[in-house]
Amino acid sequence: MNLIPSLFRKKRLPVLMKKRAVNTYSLLLREKKRRFLKPDFQHPENRSFPYYWMKYRSYLWGILLGIAVFIILGVIFFFSNLFSVDEIALTRRDFRVNVEGVSSLLLPYRGENIFFISKKEIGEKIFKKYPEIKSIEVIKSYPRKLEVIVETHPIIVKWEFRFPSTIPEGPSSTDPPPLTNIIVYLNALGKVSMTEPADEEKAFHIIERDDDFSEELYFGFEVYPKERIEEILRGKEYLETITPYTILAAELFRDAQEIHYYSKDGPEFWVDFFTPFDEQIRKIELALNETDLFEESMLYLDLRISGKLIYMPK
Repeated sequence: MNLIPSLFRKKRLPVLMKKRAVNTYSLLLREKKRRFLKPDFQHPENRSFPYYWMKYRSYLWGILLGIAVFIILGVIFFFSNLFSVDEIALTRRDFRVNVEGVSSLLLPYRGENIFFISKKEIGEKIFKKYPEIKSIEVIKSYPRKLEVIVETHPIIVKWEFRFPSTIPEGPSSTDPPPLTNIIVYLNALGKVSMTEPADEEKAFHIIERDDDFSEELYFGFEVYPKERIEEILRGKEYLETITPYTILAAELFRDAQEIHYYSKDGPEFWVDFFTPFDEQIRKIELALNETDLFEESMLYLDLRISGKLIYMPK
């Protein structure tokens, strides 16, 4: 039983808790930032034009800056003199290149923008004017140098024309007139690559006699079709493969359409252009299977007649 009057009873008083002051301005900014980063586009406030401008203006500035940089670089690279060609270097890998002619074709490219110059166009121009050229390499050395490397077809034939000299007026003679010779060097296209004699050890020597020789043997003149020259060279290699002799030279008879191969310390080999050389020369290989054909010294071996092999002993 509680005998203490309520007046004197200890009472529990309420404790006042300390609360932090709320900054309504910071909450407002935080809410606006939230709406900016993750906007609710259904909210009327977010549909206004200023809000979209604030949201995408950084992207727009980036795009405009990129376009400006692109335009500036385009003007510098394509429309300024910084990349205009002021030096053209022509390099030849052999001395048969017509330097003056090729250089004249390259002059129009001086002053042109190096980015607009087409390597293919340069090659087509040079090949069209000088078909004896085998390869062309165009190198762009930035910012202002153009280098062109040119190589011609190799010399494969030493072609010798033999024709009678002019007989002076006077008493006739029974002796034949002396022969005069002109030597030119042909490339793989059958065209004159050098008009002056030179020391070309790899060039195969072909002789042609012509009583009515009147051609002007200028640079690039086609002396003989390249297909025929290739066939002559294949015949030489075939003869050296199946016979013990080295073929030194050949003599062409244009009217008769035949050619005579001259061997070192061996016979001559006569073939014509009416039958493939391989078929004619193969008769030697078949004969060697049955007998020692070259045991006897011979002057020549005639392979022109189909199915027959005719030879003349010394």
